[in-house]
Amino acid sequence: MRLCRFGSMLLLLLKIYGVEAFGLTAISSEKRPYNFMLDGQVVGMSVDIVHAILPQQPPLPVELMPWPRAFDTALKTPEVLIFTMGKTKQRQQQGFVFIGPLSTRNHALYAFDPKLKSLQSLADVQRRRLVVVGLRGGWLSAEIRRQGVDVQEVGDYQQALQMLLHGRAHLWLSNDLEVGVHLKQAGHQQPLTLALPLRCSENFLALSPGTAKTTVTKLQQAYVNWSQGKAPAKLAQYWQQQLALPIRFYPQHGFVAGAAPAQKCPDQG
Repeated sequence: MRLCRFGSMLLLLLKIYGVEAFGLTAISSEKRPYNFMLDGQVVGMSVDIVHAILPQQPPLPVELMPWPRAFDTALKTPEVLIFTMGKTKQRQQQGFVFIGPLSTRNHALYAFDPKLKSLQSLADVQRRRLVVVGLRGGWLSAEIRRQGVDVQEVGDYQQALQMLLHGRAHLWLSNDLEVGVHLKQAGHQQPLTLALPLRCSENFLALSPGTAKTTVTKLQQAYVNWSQGKAPAKLAQYWQQQLALPIRFYPQHGFVAGAAPAQKCPDQG
């Protein structure tokens, strides 16, 4: 009797969110605080949203893999849900369909040396021949390099942070939602200097090219329904405690550290 009652409740939830139990494969990469491994489970802000809009028992499994492999898998395989992902023109042209935004982050160059807080622009970074460390293959690293800045790319966030802390780079490309998480993971207590604010960008879920239109429509509607309810505010309170940041949720921007952006973020890439 209990099993039947539970099954009925689950079907009701699926009906409310407009999502049926269809065969999506969910893949991601280690990217705190959005998706990461903790005590043998894949958790994070984005993971919580996926489980909320795709309610099923057991929860939809999420496979973590290196980002290049995850992206290549999604690019070549229909019916794949990949996250957390920035929406670029190239990716849209490749056929990815984006759902969200899940969160909005404010990018900046961070310094270990407090004397670098006086930077005025990327031209100033270039003139002073300062070295920036960023993530390999990152769209913002490429954007900054095109403006003549020396950007050294590495494979993961902790490697980038260690380069900054050990003086092998002057500046670290990060953002307000992520910088504190990586400092805590590294066991570094001293806050960094925000040397130069850059721009904001949005994070999304993405459905791979070739995914059925019915799947796309249902997942888009499920996100809209969820984002307009009370659940996002409760989730924001949880992550506010986890990150020690004033996390808020806005349907137009997703999770944000503080006030909503005054305007929509510019296109990426």
